[in-house]
Amino acid sequence: ARIQADATPDPLTTVLVFIAGSGPLPYSPPAKKPGAVNCPDTLNPLLGTGAWIGKALVDGEGAIPSTYSPGDVDWNSTALATLAMTQAGPRAALRAGLAALRLNVEPYVTKDGPDSPAALGNLLMVAGASGANPQKFGGTNLVTRLLNTRQS
Repeated sequence: ARIQADATPDPLTTVLVFIAGSGPLPYSPPAKKPGAVNCPDTLNPLLGTGAWIGKALVDGEGAIPSTYSPGDVDWNSTALATLAMTQAGPRAALRAGLAALRLNVEPYVTKDGPDSPAALGNLLMVAGASGANPQKFGGTNLVTRLLNTRQS
């Protein structure tokens, strides 16, 4: 895998590429471009990507900083990165992501006002994939909250 020398990786895009690449979807490494630098593992680009995601989680104490709002946390990228770590990643990163998400259910789920079904769905996937109890995740029942977002 290669990252342009002058580029800053976007956490959400990086996480989504990692999830897609480590699952059953086909993956082809990109062609080498001038000025590109090698990721830590050039034989398996997904290992390098997973290492970057894991380091971002551990360095951020379980939370990935927002690319677009400096000083803020990107809870969506954090949830998806934590989900990715359940599949293939450093256990320390998974533990850090889970701890941060459990402590920040409210800021993530209610960021734009009422409960976000998408945020709740992401947390349910994280809980399910990590073996956490979705009815007691961060002191909240994710299942009940998601069901309460249904509109008639």
